[in-house]
Amino acid sequence: MFDMQTFRIKKIIKENYRINSIILDGKLDAGPGQFLMIWIPDIDEKPFGIADSDPLTLSIANVGPFSSKLHSLKEGEFLSFRGPVGTSFNLKNEKRIILVAGGYGVVPLYFLAKIAIEKKIKCTIILGAKTKKDLVYQDNFEKLGCTVITCTDDGSCGEKGIVTFPLENLLKKEKFDKLFSCGPNIMMKSVGKIADKYKLDYEFSLEAYMKCGMGICGSCAIGDKLVCKDGPVFNKKELEKLGFFR
Repeated sequence: MFDMQTFRIKKIIKENYRINSIILDGKLDAGPGQFLMIWIPDIDEKPFGIADSDPLTLSIANVGPFSSKLHSLKEGEFLSFRGPVGTSFNLKNEKRIILVAGGYGVVPLYFLAKIAIEKKIKCTIILGAKTKKDLVYQDNFEKLGCTVITCTDDGSCGEKGIVTFPLENLLKKEKFDKLFSCGPNIMMKSVGKIADKYKLDYEFSLEAYMKCGMGICGSCAIGDKLVCKDGPVFNKKELEKLGFFR
């Protein structure tokens, strides 16, 4: 379905103790929320979100054998992938948006924020993580010109608690045109209920186990949809139809 492409690794940036950003020597026609199926010969193929399309950038957490192999790659070596795959976030005529990121969900939201700022859309981002050392991209968002709010489970950085606390406090006093979120599905269910309470439109990038990345194996099915093909980005009406908030 998608031709395999191979790019050279131009630069590697260590974002924190677990996450490396791999910057490749080319660009890709991709939208925020889409992902790549990265292939390592004789090992496996796995999906990873796109952090930027020009230059093509991936931010990868070292959480298992496959990602550990990716972390072992050096500048000048090559990386092969299929894609971009899936749906992307949609910006229309918004003037002010709010992004809510949980954990590694920050990656596609950075890509979205970059495009929003280029379109002169004001952007606020709420970053949630377990501890201060798990936060990532905070400086990147600030450099873009976003308003950044952080929260951690243990209170080691920003507000203590989960993203829903600062989100509801913000929506009580400020108006936004749309909300975009990526992170654990259980987090986004709570985010969606708060957005509904304040009559705020939204799009979420869902988490699901993906194996083939082309809608064949069915491993990423949620309701009657396949996250790899029909998603991963779904709008409010699609999420309600899926029964996502039940």
